[in-house]
Amino acid sequence: MKTFVTSRLTRRTAATSARGSANASASVNVDSARNSRGASTNLAEISETLDNLINRLTESERLSIGEENVARRLQRLCEQYPQSHVPELLPEWQRSQDTLDVVRVAADCAESVYERKCKAAVPGISLHPNDYEFLRQIAATANGDFKATTIRIHRLSRTLVIAVRGTKKTSPIDWITNANGEPIDATAFLPGLPQVKAHGGFLCVAQRMAADILRAISSYVGSYNRICFTGHSAGAAVASLLYLHYQLSRSLDIPTDCITFAMSPVLSFPIGSAALGSATSSLTSLDTRFLAIVAHGDPVPRADRPFVRQILQIYSNVSDTPLQNFQFDPPELYSAGDLVVLFDKNLEGDEEEIVAVKAEDGIGEFLWGTVKMHEMEVYLKLLSQLRQE
Repeated sequence: MKTFVTSRLTRRTAATSARGSANASASVNVDSARNSRGASTNLAEISETLDNLINRLTESERLSIGEENVARRLQRLCEQYPQSHVPELLPEWQRSQDTLDVVRVAADCAESVYERKCKAAVPGISLHPNDYEFLRQIAATANGDFKATTIRIHRLSRTLVIAVRGTKKTSPIDWITNANGEPIDATAFLPGLPQVKAHGGFLCVAQRMAADILRAISSYVGSYNRICFTGHSAGAAVASLLYLHYQLSRSLDIPTDCITFAMSPVLSFPIGSAALGSATSSLTSLDTRFLAIVAHGDPVPRADRPFVRQILQIYSNVSDTPLQNFQFDPPELYSAGDLVVLFDKNLEGDEEEIVAVKAEDGIGEFLWGTVKMHEMEVYLKLLSQLRQE
């Protein structure tokens, strides 16, 4: 994206996280200990370069020269492959003004939950604090089994918004949870989805949060007309698991949306509103939305373990030329929700032409390596441009 792709990355060393996980697990509960052991195993499988390739963009900081070089090299290498193409042949996402309004509120809350010193202010998307009735800020736990969450009501629509924070760069426990990507059985947490598995770290967090969040929602009954779960990156993954849990267990009797951004892969098979079928009628209702919004080029929505291994293979190719007969390994994990891909249709021109398409068959065919596209601020600006089209 020409004018609004900023160069902000966070950097943590994978090797350091792996070494620290053993110490962290000594003082945490069983779930956190499992995350630590899983992270050590996963991080041992990949090189230290991984940390330089797919960083979680959660803080607004200037890149070092070395980080800029890593980001540029990865983007350049990936763009040599046909799998990096813009998805122009996919059908356009048909959206109503009501849906765009819900997406706007979700995006603003997904950004606000980070509580940055300087919140991104994007015309047409960012809302004033007075547009909300702030209800509760739930802090993250020290052992990482509960992600920071804000609960507020959007005054105009009377929507109760539950926003789950993504990874915090200063939290080694957050990184351990994210790295523990081995799929584990999730059938007890997601009743009605036989044989479903979920990202081990995110599932443990969602299981720990579910009862507390439901109590919070119940305590404000009568104050809102609908509910919306949202989050960015790892927060999006946890928010989607909570949403699915409540819907599948029929814990909520009010129209409920889930609108996420840059979601990390979380489930062992793709689950959208239609795919759930008879599991719960509310998900197929025209009055509810289950959307996973991703930006073309953002590698994190593709970053399960097979994708990470292959993107490392591309990055470490000394010839700088495309690998012959490159094919993706089958995905291990998928996003949850109806996938919507945002991209600039006018790459060669001076003005952006942002379009949104439906990825009904998933995004497993795409090779995305533009790490700067993962920033929540980039998503806000894409959505702002989309609303103006």
